[in-house]
Amino acid sequence: MTFSKMLSVMAFSASLCFCGPIATIPLSALLSQAGSVVVATAIQSESTTNGLSLHLEVLRSIKGQEEQGREIQAVWPSRAPIASERAKNLLTKTGIWFLKQSDSTWNILPLVMGDIQPMDLYIRVPPGDLPAMYAYGSDAQPNVRLVKEIEAAAVNPLTSYTTARTVRDLDNGLGSALVQGVFSSFSQSSSLPVKVAGVNGQLRNSTPQAATALLSLAPDTLSVDTQNQLSREMCGYRSTDPSAIATLSIFLGAQYSPAMRFCAAHALREIHTAKTMPVLATLFNDPVSRIRYDAVIGVARYAMGFQWPQQKTSIMWLTTTALDLR
Repeated sequence: MTFSKMLSVMAFSASLCFCGPIATIPLSALLSQAGSVVVATAIQSESTTNGLSLHLEVLRSIKGQEEQGREIQAVWPSRAPIASERAKNLLTKTGIWFLKQSDSTWNILPLVMGDIQPMDLYIRVPPGDLPAMYAYGSDAQPNVRLVKEIEAAAVNPLTSYTTARTVRDLDNGLGSALVQGVFSSFSQSSSLPVKVAGVNGQLRNSTPQAATALLSLAPDTLSVDTQNQLSREMCGYRSTDPSAIATLSIFLGAQYSPAMRFCAAHALREIHTAKTMPVLATLFNDPVSRIRYDAVIGVARYAMGFQWPQQKTSIMWLTTTALDLR
């Protein structure tokens, strides 16, 4: 099991302890499963014995043939009753709703699995028309429409904070070039939540530009929570680009959070190229034992590909260092 997967398991286990397991469903999967995807405003929302019942007024159709102004009744079945106050919180909210028809009923497909809350039923977007730069034609494919809607919402001050989190979940199933373009654009945004979302996406896809984009985020402007969020993606970063490796080593500095340092070391270990060896060697005396461990393992793995004389020297050196892992 890779370290990034271990982090995912830990997060999953933690969620079990507090509020039930939560797992985000890829947007490309939701788009595929839904019979209709609309931008709509909740004009009626009420709690029922079986969950929620909503009336949605369509603004735009992303998938399907729903016309502007049409009213759709949709339900969300829930095993537990929904408080009426929480149901009312959805009133007047505009968002992207994924709907799947069962017989004559439209069911809402939530964005997550597990302990689902009403806010997990839709992607918040601002009301009104799309700005011209994000508008799409009638011949645009559903994946393009969806990405454009999310882009517009992420840069709007009304919805930037909530929708920026959705940007992180854009997956290549929506179109690799399309998604990478969004991440690249957002990583240059002046809005911190949007910029962080873009950098997260670039790190997840191990683009050579990701490390430089991350470096543009001054550590003193980032909360510990934000640094921890970025570090989770950094743990899985695998670009072998020499400039990216050089930039990645900067995040080993004491000005960054322990999680950032920890994951930078792990990424360098897993990138597994000659360029990472000098950097890993500088970590043999790091005060954090796990960072020392990753440095030793990284060099040891690479050493296995050397000719025997070099390998022998490296392993003797590693053995001495490993004894100090405490």
